Amino acid sequence: GSVTGVGFHSWKQVWLAWPLHSGAAMSWQDSFCYADSDRNGLVNRDEFGHVYRLHAVQEILAGFFTKVNSAYPDYSDSWVKIVGNKGTSMDLLETAPVKATNDQVPTFISESQWRQIMHGFLAKDRL
Repeated sequence: GSVTGVGFHSWKQVWLAWPLHSGAAMSWQDSFCYADSDRNGLVNRDEFGHVYRLHAVQEILAGFFTKVNSAYPDYSDSWVKIVGNKGTSMDLLETAPVKATNDQVPTFISESQWRQIMHGFLAKDRL
């Protein structure tokens, strides 16, 4: 079947219909490139839904990082508290332990670990 969506040449009209477009930090062209996650030249319904829901995600992340920052103003301390140190969970968000290698602090959070962290935060609305 054919793929349907809004192409690059039509995206400007979608962008201009957004009441806050003039104060946005990105151009309509940049927003199209961001929204077209599969890079097929069209923003389909699912891709549009993803960017449409970003405001809710931003609010959640703002709340999360505001609380992390107030509890742990030092970036390094907050990272260790979230992902654990030397393979042990510091249990900040009551998540599963993160396995560290070579007795070092992990350098990334996997998608599944991030999902656990955020679900824990959303369920309790606290650290």
